[in-house]
Amino acid sequence: MEDISITEMLRQYYSRMSEKEVTPRQSTWITVSILSFMLTILPLPCPEVLRMAFIGLFAFSLWRCKKNGL
Repeated sequence: MEDISITEMLRQYYSRMSEKEVTPRQSTWITVSILSFMLTILPLPCPEVLRMAFIGLFAFSLWRCKKNGL
């Protein structure tokens, strides 16, 4: 069986879902945007400053995705 990394599996998954080839850098920004969105909306007991940082990271990662052609 072929030994494949998690990042490569995610890249292939994103490529199939978007129906276009996704580069490793693009897959990283997609993953960052998903994680930062989840950290923003989940009811975590954290300070508001940290929640605002998650929102900022989410906005930045969406901007990077758009800039990279997604």
